[in-house]
Amino acid sequence: MAPAIQIENISKRYVTEFALSDITIGIQQGAFGLIGPNGAGKTTLIKLICGLLRPTSGTISIKGHRPGSPGANASIGYLSEHQGYYEFKSPNEYLRYFGELYGLSRSEMDKSIPRLLGMVNLRNNAADPISTFSRGMRQRVGIARAMLHDPDFYILDEPLSGLDPTGRRDVLRILTRLKEAGRTILLSSHELKDMDVFCDEICILRKGRKIAQGNPNSLMSNVKDAREMLAFNLHSPSEVLPALPREIPGILAFEVSPGGFQVTIPHDPALERRILRWLLVKKVDFSVKKHVIDSLYTHLFEEQPPAQETVQEEDEAATEVI
Repeated sequence: MAPAIQIENISKRYVTEFALSDITIGIQQGAFGLIGPNGAGKTTLIKLICGLLRPTSGTISIKGHRPGSPGANASIGYLSEHQGYYEFKSPNEYLRYFGELYGLSRSEMDKSIPRLLGMVNLRNNAADPISTFSRGMRQRVGIARAMLHDPDFYILDEPLSGLDPTGRRDVLRILTRLKEAGRTILLSSHELKDMDVFCDEICILRKGRKIAQGNPNSLMSNVKDAREMLAFNLHSPSEVLPALPREIPGILAFEVSPGGFQVTIPHDPALERRILRWLLVKKVDFSVKKHVIDSLYTHLFEEQPPAQETVQEEDEAATEVI
């Protein structure tokens, strides 16, 4: 299947410095994560896709449309990192204003705006001034605006930044519904643990260059000496846990946290199974999350100096780590 968004050999230079250098990415339907430290080029790439910047070289196709064209603009719902709002307007007024800009009829807005405000859990605040809203509520207004014209693609720059746990769950719940409805979501975020449970594929940028792209688990399998973190929630207290690192060789770190514990291990599915089997035999009541993206990011940016980056490819999984 052809990618929904195809980025070919894109470079962007500001005066003498390249913000992006020869980036090629194919984004398929589903949730695609864009990851990297500040200054990696994530926001520049997003602005190029949205037609807000022009590339120095290379091409971008959004289902056959060039960025900034009417066809591309009609297909994209965009939420920028620093979203401005008309503070004196209510969500209802704000969405009607943008509905008119999108060319929606009054009857279309009468149907869609109450439905969207219900989806983002703001129906009871439809007439309240946006100036009274929390950051999480503002983000939900912004997502409702991005959904207003029912686009195929959602491009979201740091939609989880600065949100408390409840706010992040609310936003992820909305994005999950969009993903399940068959939309393509490009998500840039530093909230790696949240992206772990949401993204089907990721691309990692460093200093304007792509250093990894693919399914997170496949990428981790290709990284030499990589480590993984498993985060366990306990549903009932257990006194056997201190024996875990003693009885299961290979655990690199064991840390108790409120309501649970974390273990760091090499990327070793067999060791992971031994840990889970031990907990089950000991009758520990738990649930577990594997933070693959967070672990991969730590390996690439904190444990490996740039000079040690090497190219690895896995043809069958169509993944690459550089």
